[in-house]
Amino acid sequence: PRDMGQTAAGRANLTAVALQASDAFVWERDNPLQNCAKKGFPLIMHAPYPAQFLRDGEDILWHQEEYDTIRRIHMSPDASAEGQPNSLLGYSIGRWVDERTLEVTTTNMGWGHLNGQGVPMSASASTVERFMVSAQGDRLDYSITITDPVNLIEPRTYTRHWVYFPDGAVEAYDCSLEAED
Repeated sequence: PRDMGQTAAGRANLTAVALQASDAFVWERDNPLQNCAKKGFPLIMHAPYPAQFLRDGEDILWHQEEYDTIRRIHMSPDASAEGQPNSLLGYSIGRWVDERTLEVTTTNMGWGHLNGQGVPMSASASTVERFMVSAQGDRLDYSITITDPVNLIEPRTYTRHWVYFPDGAVEAYDCSLEAED
């Protein structure tokens, strides 16, 4: 549960509030993914399933196979999260930094979990993501910086990447509760 990294000084990066919540977390009782409950943001972005970007008017949709997730990235220059309700995936506003880099700021996240392992996420949490397409167009580099002054001593940045497979597809997701033989 304390895997949210360390501060530059080498301390655990969780505040006293987050440490207390993490220590009280019991997987069998508190697992936010029980009974195929959907993952929220930001954890959903670390799923190992295929994903794709789609256009919807001026907005961009992030369609991910896990839980058939569709996340809207509002691209209008006057988009605002003010007055928007909290939701499982939050309210995302994007802008192009250059022709290959999309930056997305997300607030209003209502899932309540940073990692699904007992580290909570407060209503004041925010994220900044960068999606960067390689010059060859075959790799999408990703970084996310999570800021939560209630639960994290310092913002945390995580990175990953996806590789483009021309024959790959986002399929329908089936979360099965039945035990496999």
